[in-house]
Amino acid sequence: MKWATRKNMKTDRVACAWLIRKYIDPEAEFFFFDADKLIAEAKKIGAKSFDAAGADYSHVGMYCTFETMLSRHGLWGKDPALDHMAEIINASDIRVKLYDFHILEGFGVWALAQGFADFMPDDHEKLKVVVPMYEALFRWCEKKMSGMKLTHYTPPKPALPGDAK
Repeated sequence: MKWATRKNMKTDRVACAWLIRKYIDPEAEFFFFDADKLIAEAKKIGAKSFDAAGADYSHVGMYCTFETMLSRHGLWGKDPALDHMAEIINASDIRVKLYDFHILEGFGVWALAQGFADFMPDDHEKLKVVVPMYEALFRWCEKKMSGMKLTHYTPPKPALPGDAK
């Protein structure tokens, strides 16, 4: 199936591409258009559109497109790791704009997405490079939600002036 979205993919759109290929349409073919032409171009090529005003899948209230796809495809509530990943994607796409950083992973995902968007203009190349980051995030969510001990790093305390030696 063909899928279309706006050019210059970032957080939610890349997460949606990961979700589409992993759970909805493993053979998905992606197309990228300017925002003002997306809906018309998607219709011309018979593609499902996502993450844009008027798209088949988009934001609904405070829910990002990733969450909309989870819900509409019956995936919500089926896997705690996927639900937690949705919370992180929401934090990186919706909550970060509200300066709501209570889900710290979301801010990290947002920062990485901004960086990739700045130096990698080709969206097809971005999918090849960035989608594995979302697979890694999902694997981390699986580990976290299973209750397994996560690797924790405690940085060494720096020596500050006046510290006892």
